[in-house]
Amino acid sequence: MLIFSFITLMWVQYVYLSAVRHMNAAMATVFVSLAPIATILWMSLRSKSVPKFYEILCCISAVTGAVVMATHGDMTTLSVSEEGIIYGILLPVFGVIYTVQPGYLMKNFRPSNVTGWGLLLAGTALLPIVQPWTITETVEMDTFTILNVVYTVLFGTAIAFWTFLASLKYIKPQIAAIYELVEPVSAILLSVWLLDVLYQLPEFLGTMMILCPVLFLSLVHKK
Repeated sequence: MLIFSFITLMWVQYVYLSAVRHMNAAMATVFVSLAPIATILWMSLRSKSVPKFYEILCCISAVTGAVVMATHGDMTTLSVSEEGIIYGILLPVFGVIYTVQPGYLMKNFRPSNVTGWGLLLAGTALLPIVQPWTITETVEMDTFTILNVVYTVLFGTAIAFWTFLASLKYIKPQIAAIYELVEPVSAILLSVWLLDVLYQLPEFLGTMMILCPVLFLSLVHKK
């Protein structure tokens, strides 16, 4: 439980929100979708087996898609900051940890208990570092800001983590990956609609190069 709180949950959330800050919500969630690819590589390494040919092709497609998104199709430049690239690379790594590590906890405890204790312990550990009581010095805590924080805590964090962990009690991680594909698609649509994020052809092609192989692998491993 301590590993889940201080390594898995805390760093998954920190890396994701940092990626959103240095990229945008749409690109960050697309990079999260690389987690199933990273899971396949990890399981192959763990079992000391060679990935199948179609798995290698899917990995190449996904990585290429990430490069296209990061460079906007121009291999000589970066369309996101170096910090964004770093967090984008870390996202699938921690995605694998989040999918694999809490397996024992899910078999023995309720998902709501695991999520609640994980968020409580991780949040408490970050308090002396973040010092949220000083946030008013840099941010105006008006009603709109407070409502956004409450929404992020309840729906974007607690309920989101709880429902994902609960799903692992009933379906395999590969199948859960299929439903996770709704996240980047919805993030792209909402970012373009609500936040006026410019999503051009290179970003669209990169997204398809990531989502399509992930969906294919999820359906293959479902059988």
